[in-house]
Amino acid sequence: YAYLLPHSDAWDSFFDAEDTQAGIWLSKLPEDAAAFSRYVWELFAADGDEAEPEPEPDEGAEEAVGADADEILSLEDYLALAPDDRPTVRGGMVRTQPFYAGAGLILLMLSAFGGAWGMYHGLMAWYYRDPTHPTAALSRAVIQWRGLYVIMHVLLYGVFFGFMLAGQYFPLHHYWITEQVVMIFSEGDLQYVGDAYASGNILSATWATFYNNYIVQTLVLNYAISVAFIPLGVLKTALSLALLGFALAPAWAGQLIGYSYHSITMVLELQSYILVCFAVILWPAYLIRGFKQDCVEKELKSGLTVVWHSAVLVGGVLLIAAFYEAVTLIHIGGAAAP
Repeated sequence: YAYLLPHSDAWDSFFDAEDTQAGIWLSKLPEDAAAFSRYVWELFAADGDEAEPEPEPDEGAEEAVGADADEILSLEDYLALAPDDRPTVRGGMVRTQPFYAGAGLILLMLSAFGGAWGMYHGLMAWYYRDPTHPTAALSRAVIQWRGLYVIMHVLLYGVFFGFMLAGQYFPLHHYWITEQVVMIFSEGDLQYVGDAYASGNILSATWATFYNNYIVQTLVLNYAISVAFIPLGVLKTALSLALLGFALAPAWAGQLIGYSYHSITMVLELQSYILVCFAVILWPAYLIRGFKQDCVEKELKSGLTVVWHSAVLVGGVLLIAAFYEAVTLIHIGGAAAP
């Protein structure tokens, strides 16, 4: 991507020298508005486009440019001098200012903390109210292994937000990763998800999201690959959260607006994945305890029950998250094709 903007000292704070690694800086633009328009046209015209006709001289434009060649005009002045059928200023995206990016990151952390706190106390309240509820074994495991439950949250959220912070400091890499993610949803393995959202059908988008998040990412790429008592699903989830955190960094202007509603989806999904990792870690932990206490069969059954209960609960949460995401992205985020 590239920036082509009239020079103005007032805009220096929007750009970092480290971000303009291979660009052209135009500190002095043609004095004549027609020459400037032609220069921009030639720079951005696609192959095969006909040359833009020379506009008729405009006395007002000449007066606006002025006799002083060093005079710096505002963006509004240049736009006013531009031909109506061809804009003379084009550019890429603008970086989010550090203050707003930092504030957004803190708010997302608070949202994640609220989700973790709410799920923990929700499991406790559900268990103490009804010790025989459908996911009682999972609630008991959270009580008995509270330290491990907290550690899983700290580690996985740490990976997610650590890479989100890194995305702020490596904006070009962030832009590249974001483009790759877009390509995956438009042309790659997840094209069926992108097509479902583009159709504008909420039920289709909900099913596509749920299928990917639960069937593929949870049941297959977490539970199934960890069935041999090696928690490979935890490693896979950590890598996924690293990539996701980097891609979701609010590095560019306008991205924080989406978190006003998408943060709820983020918390629901991340809490689900962390809960799955907690159950996957307990699977070999129960086996080890069984060998130590000479009750392998009993502990294996307990571990399997925890895994099953977590799968049921996570499935319900991810279904709600998928429906919410489909509704918000289609009706608020503009994911549906025009």
